[in-house]
Amino acid sequence: MTAFMDTYYEDRPGLPRHRAITSGAERFLAPCECGGSFEPGAAPRCPHCRNVLSANAAATWIEAAAPGTAGGWRWQRNWEGLYAIVIEYRSVHNPWRETS
Repeated sequence: MTAFMDTYYEDRPGLPRHRAITSGAERFLAPCECGGSFEPGAAPRCPHCRNVLSANAAATWIEAAAPGTAGGWRWQRNWEGLYAIVIEYRSVHNPWRETS
């Protein structure tokens, strides 16, 4: 799953905003409904076999769907940075643990 989190959370001071989660933020996140966890730097996985998706192989369909490709744009061919990808509509909004 891809997790999207609102950046306004008064009950979780010190969490970074407008970026990927960090190792310090993991403790605030509930487990994924698939049984896994949300981790910094995690690569997208196939929702069927759960193997990591190849960034090089994904470039074929990412570039085919991007209008900028006709003008010479090419995808970076890695899963790093401020990119998010949602596979088969598998995303969750604000998967925070309950606070006490």
